[in-house]
Amino acid sequence: MDVTSYVHKLLAKEVLRDKLIQHFQAVDRLLSHPACAIIQQIKFDVVHIEVSNGYCFSIKAQNFIVCPIPESMRGKLSPRSFVPYDSSKPPKPGYFREGIVNSFPDDDVRVRFLSKLYQCLLAFSMPHKVRKLVVVGLKDSGKTSWSNIFHCVIPASYIASLTNERQFSAAMINNKTQLVLVDEWSPSTMQSDLAKCILQGGCMVSAVKHGLPKTVLNNSPFYITTNNLPNFGKEEDDNVKRRIEIFTTMSLPQTLPGIDKWIYDHAMDCIACIAEEINANREHIDGHELWDEPNHSRPLTIAANEGESLLSDEHVRRISNADLREEDAPIVEELSQTIHDGFGLSYVRDVSRGREGPLVGS
Repeated sequence: MDVTSYVHKLLAKEVLRDKLIQHFQAVDRLLSHPACAIIQQIKFDVVHIEVSNGYCFSIKAQNFIVCPIPESMRGKLSPRSFVPYDSSKPPKPGYFREGIVNSFPDDDVRVRFLSKLYQCLLAFSMPHKVRKLVVVGLKDSGKTSWSNIFHCVIPASYIASLTNERQFSAAMINNKTQLVLVDEWSPSTMQSDLAKCILQGGCMVSAVKHGLPKTVLNNSPFYITTNNLPNFGKEEDDNVKRRIEIFTTMSLPQTLPGIDKWIYDHAMDCIACIAEEINANREHIDGHELWDEPNHSRPLTIAANEGESLLSDEHVRRISNADLREEDAPIVEELSQTIHDGFGLSYVRDVSRGREGPLVGS
């Protein structure tokens, strides 16, 4: 329940009603602030999906675990959602798997697609310039229905969703956006300049009506579908395609009404199936696509020339104190003789008093 709805429910109490009506907006604004401590707002752990019998699905670990949230944090910290599901039984992905195998019969292509699809669960985690998922294909291939997996586990208010009836705006993405869904992408719904801006990720400045522009950290995953990839012209196409990973689907031999609802109702079967496929066929996935795994080390990206750094994460971890600026290095009690013998002074920090001490002659 959002704060505004909660305050409305308080109006049912006669003892509060008159004063609350008088100061409704002020109370709503006060309680809505993230730092408000009057009523502590519950926080959500987006890494876990709660299922039945005290278990959670860990998106990072890609399997079911005992719920990791301690009793002392109940009511203060919650998994991102709850889906009734018996994790002790093997998943039954049914229509979802049929559609996936129909479009991607090749094992290598299928597991690479499932890996990109799984990334759509990794809220607030997409690194800068990781390619976003675009699914292209004729109707009745299942590509739109697959998005119901995410609708089941992500509240609608945290999804920036666009259909072919509207035009996409960068303002639709905010710091709470967990996923961006674009159905039937076309040049009229999202033009090339906007596509380049939002698909690369990272910090993004968007206009605010009757207000100052705002800066948003755009680290949301994307799930984009279209019957035909938009044609922006060769140069613009190349710029956009560097930011997306394209998978092509095929129409199903026959479709049944209600498959989209079936996928929604069996979302955890689908998620568990995807995780099993990824774990069983990891060798088919490009190394740079495993950025979400704890032990994965990927090259650092230099934004200026879009090349790769010569330093890996492992090199960065080996940087010593001597490589750091003085203000970044740990405080030491005494530094060695400085510059040259003629200078003859050493610099002493009075650590016990928490201040810099006097210069002492050699």
